[in-house]
Amino acid sequence: MSVQDGRDLLELIDTQDAEIQELWKAINKKDEQIDSLILASEELVNKTYQLETKLVKEKAKRFGIGVFAGMSQHGEAVIGIGITYTFLKF
Repeated sequence: MSVQDGRDLLELIDTQDAEIQELWKAINKKDEQIDSLILASEELVNKTYQLETKLVKEKAKRFGIGVFAGMSQHGEAVIGIGITYTFLKF
């Protein structure tokens, strides 16, 4: 092996070592991103569970105020506000 071939080989080894180190840095950065996504998804699941629990516990109101629009029996357009009462809960 000539001296030039030896230098080229050492330079190739140094270049590959630098590339490998950069790849490991990129892999570690992706691992951190994956960990943050996992934490965010867990927080989202917890918030969703809390909201579902709150909705189940919250009772539907029986009385309320409603707006209506329609036609009267005389064919006139009518609009108004009325009091509503819920007979059935779903």
